[in-house]
Amino acid sequence: MLELSTRQKIILEKCFSEEDYFDAQSYIEKNAGRTIPFCGNSSPEQLDRIRFAIIKQSDGCLSKLKEGIDLAHSDWRKLLISADFGIHPQAHDDWFKKKLNIIAWWRC
Repeated sequence: MLELSTRQKIILEKCFSEEDYFDAQSYIEKNAGRTIPFCGNSSPEQLDRIRFAIIKQSDGCLSKLKEGIDLAHSDWRKLLISADFGIHPQAHDDWFKKKLNIIAWWRC
């Protein structure tokens, strides 16, 4: 099990309902960590790109979250491409900032 980074917790909270948040958090921590190919020594922060892709692709749905984790295990490059994080190495950071700005604007 590998805990979520602070940014992963923030974006997960924004993308999942209150009812599903803890299930999503637990599932990611248990299944989307160092068992992903080539991530054996990764810190939570080093997994931001892959975990953000999993969260983005889920659309706040637990079954889609599980599908994203399965894809990360079989070919995480396809996951990154499908989340539009595959070409620009900082695309996940841009998505994170955009997602937070939209939510901040909506709350005003």
